[in-house]
Amino acid sequence: MNTDVSVKVSICCMAYNHAPYIRSCIEGFLMQKTTFAYEIWIHDDVSTDGTSEIVREYAEKYPDKIAVVRPEINRYSTGNRAIVTNYLLPVARGTYIALCEGDDYWTDPSKLQRQIDILEKNPTYSACFHRTAVKKEGKSNGIRRAQRFDGPISVEQVIRWRSKFFATSSLVYRKNAMKDYPDFFKNCHVGDYPLMLWLSLQGTIYYVDRTMSVYRKGHSGSWSRHYLDCSQQERMSQLQTELDMLDGFDRLTAHRYRHHIQEKKAMLRIYALWRYRDYDALADPELKPFFRTLSIVRRWRIRTNMLINRMSC
Repeated sequence: MNTDVSVKVSICCMAYNHAPYIRSCIEGFLMQKTTFAYEIWIHDDVSTDGTSEIVREYAEKYPDKIAVVRPEINRYSTGNRAIVTNYLLPVARGTYIALCEGDDYWTDPSKLQRQIDILEKNPTYSACFHRTAVKKEGKSNGIRRAQRFDGPISVEQVIRWRSKFFATSSLVYRKNAMKDYPDFFKNCHVGDYPLMLWLSLQGTIYYVDRTMSVYRKGHSGSWSRHYLDCSQQERMSQLQTELDMLDGFDRLTAHRYRHHIQEKKAMLRIYALWRYRDYDALADPELKPFFRTLSIVRRWRIRTNMLINRMSC
C-alpha cells in the first residue's frame, strides 16, 4: 500500500468464506469515482473456500490500494466480534470509514463521493447511510430503507431499529467518532446495531434515500442464514449480549431514552421467543404491555397460538 498518498476514506471489508461473492464486492470498491484517494482494507477471517486466494489476487493486482489482514486463527469463532474496531481501525489511515461485508456489494460509482460530500459540508454529522437493495438467492427481496426522504435520523429511530432499517454496506462514518468506544458495545453478538447507537450520540446521522448497495441474505454462511438455523439456546445466548448492550447504552445516556430501550428489549425477547414458539415464556407478564407495538396480524397470530397452546395443555 502506498503510504505517500493522503487518504480520505478507508474502506473496511469483513470477509469469511465469501468466495462466490467477494469479487463483486471488491469490484464495487474499485469502480468508485472520487476526487479523493481511498484505500481498501480486507479482513479475511481465515477463509477455507477460496476467498483468501481471490483476495490475495486483488491485493497483488492493486498493491497501492488494497491491503489484507489475515489472522492465524478465526477471530469471530473465539468471540472476538468487533473485527473492524479492534483490527482495521488501528491501521486505517482515512478520516472516514466505509463498511461493506464480503458477501454484499456497492452498485453506484458515486456512492462514496456523495456520502463524503455530505459529511464534509456538515462537520456535526457523525455518519451517513443510504437505502439498500436486498437480494435472496440472486432475486430481488425488497429494500432496507430508514425513511422515504433524505434527512437526519434521531436517536429514538436508531433505538427502535428494525431489520429493514439499515444495511452495513451503506454506512460511512468519521473515524474520530470511534474514540472511547465502550467494551459493552464490542461484546454484542451483532456489530451494526451498537455501532449506530454510538454514532447517534457522537453527532447527527444523515440518511440518503438512494439505493447504492446490495445486501445479500439467506445464503449459506450469511448472518441471516445462521440466525434462522441456530438453536434456541444459542439464539437466547446471543440475545442476552444484545440486552446487556442496551442496558449499557441506557446507563451511558443517563436513562434519557429508558422508555424506548425497555420497549426495544421487550420486542427483541418477543421476536426471539416467537421464533421458537416458546409460548410459556411469551406469557411473561413483563412482556404483555409491549404486544401493542406489534402489527395487528402478528399480535393476533401470537395470541391465537398462545391460546391454542394453553388449551392443549
